[in-house]
Amino acid sequence: MSNDKQVKEAQKMCTDNTAQYSGLTPFKPGQSGNPKGRPKGSRNKLSEDFLKDFSDTWEKFGTQALEYMAKHEPVKLVQAAVQILPKDFQLTVDADQVQWVISAGPVLSPEDWFEWVKADNAKLEAEKADKQLAIISEDKKLESVS
Repeated sequence: MSNDKQVKEAQKMCTDNTAQYSGLTPFKPGQSGNPKGRPKGSRNKLSEDFLKDFSDTWEKFGTQALEYMAKHEPVKLVQAAVQILPKDFQLTVDADQVQWVISAGPVLSPEDWFEWVKADNAKLEAEKADKQLAIISEDKKLESVS
């Protein structure tokens, strides 16, 4: 059979099928193919099982996982925290009587935020070192006077 004959035969079959189904629509407007809907719990079962398993695992290992990330992959920890927090949030952190108020928004990427926190920590450490040097210097002055 030549290609032309095959094409003509395929076109005839398509025309015949089109004529057979012409004027039909899958469903009338507002009509469903499954009027009773999805059986309750059929689709949610997997999700519920997964969340239960995840919750059980988190209870056992969640704190260890966070501690590991804080020590070995702090940028990923910050990324995870930023992803689960609402878009607009405010976080107050008290560390050694220094209070930070962090407002997160789309301005800083997690990496930039982490770098900002690291730089702020370095600044605080430098200030502590300066205070300690000032105390040592003051002590030496007092010793030399006495």
